[in-house]
Amino acid sequence: MRRALPALVLALAACGSTGSTDAEKDSQQDRSPRDQMRYEQAVAEGRILYGMSKAEVTQAWGQPARTRRVMFRGRKRENWVYAFSDIYFDEGGFVTGYSTAGG
Repeated sequence: MRRALPALVLALAACGSTGSTDAEKDSQQDRSPRDQMRYEQAVAEGRILYGMSKAEVTQAWGQPARTRRVMFRGRKRENWVYAFSDIYFDEGGFVTGYSTAGG
């Protein structure tokens, strides 16, 4: 696992994706070229940003150790579990939150 996992850096950004569903393609088209470059750079550096798609997270960090479905504030979420971090996705498949071991 990458050493950068505990030092997870998330930045607020508009939702978008490089995924394959129509909704994700539509969201990606909504990204400005500047935002798209930010996401691509984050993937290349192994960082996760709010609004990233599952495909982008997989490109940045690889497959999670496990996944699970959770309810948070009355909404369905998917949780991807990595060695030192959990990443939460909304129903559309975009990063909405995270937690790290040790803060």
